[in-house]
Amino acid sequence: MGSLFSTGNVQTKRPNYSSPIQNGRIDPIKLSRMHRSMKEQTNELNAFIETFVDSINKEQAPEPVEIHTIEQMNQYYQDLKNNLASLHDVLQYIGQHYTREMSEDELNAIVAQGELDVDQETVQTFREAVSQQQRAPIVNHLAVGEANSFLTDILETTEEQLNYAKASTDEGVWEKFCDEGDMKLFSRKDYQSDGNMCAPPLKAIHSIKGVTAKECIDYFFKPEHKMEWDIAIQDMEIVEQVQPNIIIFHLNHKWIPPVARRESLFWSHLCDVSYTKYKDSNAFDAYAVCNITFNRDDVQLFHKSNVRAGARVIMLCQTVIEKQKTNPKISRDNVRCNIIYMAQLSSGGYVPIAPMEALYRREFPRFLKNFTEKIQNKTQGKPLRLEKPTGNVSS
Repeated sequence: MGSLFSTGNVQTKRPNYSSPIQNGRIDPIKLSRMHRSMKEQTNELNAFIETFVDSINKEQAPEPVEIHTIEQMNQYYQDLKNNLASLHDVLQYIGQHYTREMSEDELNAIVAQGELDVDQETVQTFREAVSQQQRAPIVNHLAVGEANSFLTDILETTEEQLNYAKASTDEGVWEKFCDEGDMKLFSRKDYQSDGNMCAPPLKAIHSIKGVTAKECIDYFFKPEHKMEWDIAIQDMEIVEQVQPNIIIFHLNHKWIPPVARRESLFWSHLCDVSYTKYKDSNAFDAYAVCNITFNRDDVQLFHKSNVRAGARVIMLCQTVIEKQKTNPKISRDNVRCNIIYMAQLSSGGYVPIAPMEALYRREFPRFLKNFTEKIQNKTQGKPLRLEKPTGNVSS
């Protein structure tokens, strides 16, 4: 479960960036893949329902259903639901671009038979509209500006999560459940699920001595370091590097019986926020990483019995330089990285909220302590990385 605190976030209602309609045309490979996927999902759900119906029709009591089976069926349902939404767009597209134009004779025949009770002016307007539609260039509303929409969504979501991270914990809505030295952990009180995230948000205010914000954030973000500090990752796959500072990850988490194995698909966005309102006045620089889970039909489950987990994660790191009269030189002895870390998770399947929240509260401090130890060991004895901030939020 540790990896969920470090990987990714959401199942919010965001655009589908893997529609079979790409660049104004239907992609036959994507459409074929979607068709096979829907067939498998339908078969699995039908088989489960048939088996369940048979069991409850028997005179004896039906056999209990395993939790992981319910989770698998729920995953099939969610995937089928997403595919059906894409299918709706495909049908709309086909209707706009592949239907046969009504001929002049057919239109006149309908009018003559009284099936179209309108005057000739309306008929002419209809005819011109149909003709104009047939002459119009093929444009897909899902594909046009798709890349820009994705990047805009990432930037807006990152800013939204940064605002949440910087919000005060003194507003009476946060409950402190851990206070150990430089680490203070909070849980949101009176949280009601929005249907996407099950567990309440958790927030950490932490400080790591002898480490800069740049060192900390790079260690958290870069793929080559993830499996060093995240012991819950079984397998990791880089789906796409959208930009140097935006990567799409696909993680397979280690199995924790008796529930189904979890995995997560998320985008990760690294940004310099040193010249924004998110940097404290006493800080030298500020960097953030936002991880948000999302759906892409072209990324299959590592195993069909897996369940996709959801999460929203933001880490904000700031370097604070502590002036010392005896040693004015900046070194690891007088720098620290102040961290605000927020994570909100969804198990992705059927897991009761109470035990899930208890598990997350237990794992949250373990994750932070492990990350702190790993980054301090990683930087020990190495030159201090204290770079002039670029202030480039988007790259």
